[in-house]
Amino acid sequence: MTLQIPYIRCLVAVIACCLGLSPACAQRRLAIESQFDGSKPYYETATRVWVEGEELKPYKLTLYKSITVKDNPEAFAEMETAVMADTLYALSKELGHIQGRLYYAFICLRNDTPHRQRPGRYRYVFYRNLSLRKGGSPEATIVYMEGTTTMDGLKQLFKRK
Repeated sequence: MTLQIPYIRCLVAVIACCLGLSPACAQRRLAIESQFDGSKPYYETATRVWVEGEELKPYKLTLYKSITVKDNPEAFAEMETAVMADTLYALSKELGHIQGRLYYAFICLRNDTPHRQRPGRYRYVFYRNLSLRKGGSPEATIVYMEGTTTMDGLKQLFKRK
């Protein structure tokens, strides 16, 4: 049996597409990204912070994003689910639970963002759901950071706040 030219071209095109997609597949997007992209119904009423540049240098960070949602248990559950999905790819993590729910998380991930890939650079996720504490305010926060700082350095930063 001989292959005809159109089949060979098709096979070559499929292989080329697969090879071209392999770098894109190697980059794993975070589940929490949807919390920052404006697609959530609670996005407009949330408190959002985005910082890049010189202000972050003392903290050894290059990017800081946070979103805090108040009075929205459905949003809290959605945020918790996204954070837990990202823990599966963590280099290191520290999680705290209250009555089976995620109360806080410190997660360190390798920085696999192609345009920011450099040795010693990491991505960090911090999460806290104050509504789970007795008498706590009804709010949950996700913080995303990139930089060269250590997990211990970030923990100290958040303890001071």
